[in-house]
Parts: sequence; C-alpha cells; structure tokens
Amino acid sequence: MGGLFWGIILIIIGISLIVKVVFKIDFPIMKVLVAFFFIYLGIKILAGNLGFAKFKSGPNDVIFSESSFVHQQNVPKEQNVVFGKGVFDFRNLLESSLPAEIHINTVFGNSEILIRKTMPVIIKVDAAFAGATLPDDNSTVLGSANYQSANFDPLKPHLTIKADAVFSSMKITAY
Repeated sequence: MGGLFWGIILIIIGISLIVKVVFKIDFPIMKVLVAFFFIYLGIKILAGNLGFAKFKSGPNDVIFSESSFVHQQNVPKEQNVVFGKGVFDFRNLLESSLPAEIHINTVFGNSEILIRKTMPVIIKVDAAFAGATLPDDNSTVLGSANYQSANFDPLKPHLTIKADAVFSSMKITAY
C-alpha cells in the first residue's frame, strides 16, 4: 500500500507541475500533499500498522476498546493500549511471582495501573505529550519520572514496571 500511495503522490506532483506551466493555473500542491498524507496515515492506523511499528491485537492488548487486567501469578512481558482504556491491577500479585518485569505502552489512550503499597516495586515512566502521575504524586508531561516503593531493595525480588505514554493519560496508584 505504501508504494501505491507514494506513486500517486508523484503523479499528482507531476500533473500539478504540468497544469502550472502549461495552463498557468496555480495548484496548492503542498496543501493537497499534506491532506493525502493524513488520509494515508489514518488508513494505515485503521489497517493495523504504521509501516514501522505493527499493532498486533492480542490477549494483552487494548485497541479501540476498554479492558481490565488482574495479575495474580503471571505477569506478561508487555501490554499495550492504543486508542482505548486499560486498567492493570497488580494489587493481588503473589510475592512468589516476583521478580517480574512488565512494559506498558499507552498511545492515544488512558491507562490506570494499580499496585499495593507494600509491594516492592520500581517504576520508570517516559511521557511524550502525556499526563503521567506516579504514586508519590510526581508527574511528567514530557520526559521521564521514576518511583520506588519504600520497601524496594534491588537485591530482593520486586516488580519492575516500565511505562511509556504518548499523547495519553497514565495514572499509577498505590493502595
């Protein structure tokens, strides 16, 4: 589909140059190209990929919907929220399941991450034009923020959460 899109763009540029030179008609080619680019980008997102990163829907993903995940024993390596809302509950995670690491990505969506206050956890959040709030009320909109629970010890089993938020909202709460 990408080859077809860029071929059409080149044809439009050629036709607009011919129309401009031969018929002396000024055609706003840049505005048309920007419009076609956004149409192309929208089609690629709806089709399920952006060309450089494929969005695969699976049991750990929330795409154009809303889901809740309660983790007790097994923690997946990665979970994604794209144009949706995801609630990730780690409050009932068994100590025997630690150490565990999870990467949570939120793009144009909303994520809520719930943890126990007594759980040894380290959290690193990277945000790009997003609101990300950590349990200690530290927050970031553009950049990174970190959180360590009071009982965190890097030498003992713990939960590691790496979270990325892009044009979205993410709230991490300790109960």
